[in-house]
Amino acid sequence: MISVVQILEKHLCIADKLTAAILTGNGRQNAYTVPLVGCASHRLNLSRTNFYDGHRATIEQVDLLMSKLKTLKNASKLRKKTHLRPTKRNITRWSSTRKMLIKCWKIYPVLQNCNFDRSVLDLVPNLAMLSDITDMIREDDDFESVSKALQFEGDKATDMYATRKLFDGLIEIYPQSSDYLVPNSNIVHSPVFESAVCKVQGKLENLLSQSEKNSLKRFLKIPLPNNASNQLDADDDDDAELSFAERITNNIRAEKRQRTDVSKYKSLKHVCKDSNIVERLFSRAKLIMRDHRKHMSPYHLEMLLMLRCNSGMWNVQTIDNIIKENKVIEAPTPTTEGSDSDSDEI
Repeated sequence: MISVVQILEKHLCIADKLTAAILTGNGRQNAYTVPLVGCASHRLNLSRTNFYDGHRATIEQVDLLMSKLKTLKNASKLRKKTHLRPTKRNITRWSSTRKMLIKCWKIYPVLQNCNFDRSVLDLVPNLAMLSDITDMIREDDDFESVSKALQFEGDKATDMYATRKLFDGLIEIYPQSSDYLVPNSNIVHSPVFESAVCKVQGKLENLLSQSEKNSLKRFLKIPLPNNASNQLDADDDDDAELSFAERITNNIRAEKRQRTDVSKYKSLKHVCKDSNIVERLFSRAKLIMRDHRKHMSPYHLEMLLMLRCNSGMWNVQTIDNIIKENKVIEAPTPTTEGSDSDSDEI
């Protein structure tokens, strides 16, 4: 099974690191050379954390204020002035800091009129800090749009080439975020392979270096016939105002239309830029495998996950058609023994 592995998504858990060590060999001779592709969403979150580090004092004060407002006494006072509820940041949630700052900005106008004690009022942001919070929310809009673009699935899903363009756009506007977003970052395990995949997906094979060509040898295919056609994206651009990520992805589609689609490599769409789809699968499994279902067999769990993940491919009508095709007839209710004999005796 290991010999057929082409791409291995790199996760940040011990089991996956051990698997990566086995596949890459850690420098041993005759080891399997499997390129590891990191998670783009994780890299974006790390750069986002660096972006917030310059405002650490403000964020810590807002977080402490939210903790005070969540107490029973202060929460009851706040409820009399607004329907909004305080929100603390969660370190394990990438967008929790943004949500906390937005909530603080929304409830700020009523904080002075809630009759809080001095310990709470001392934590209320002043005008200078409120301006800093507003600037952070506005600047974080670009990071948020890129984060959402990386989570799209289906036709709107972004490949590694589009991800590279999104990261380059962020680096151009926010140079302080380049530590984790540059192609040759220390966190990238196989920068040559990722760069090669980006160029192939962007139809820039003429720019491949020799080392990048060597990393893609396993994906070489027989040359396409002369009548190979290019399938262009026919989606029209909306006239509505576009976000930062949408502007970049639209430019990418326009550039691809001007290039040839004839490639000597197999399709590299299966090279995942992140592990979001795996994380969603884990979340769905947690929702299905609840405490009252702890005795569920692995077979039934796998079946339910398959149906849940492919819910767009079936519905009630599909099940009804399958039942009719297989001629599944409800079994008749069994009769109790002795009923006939009792009637005869009567």
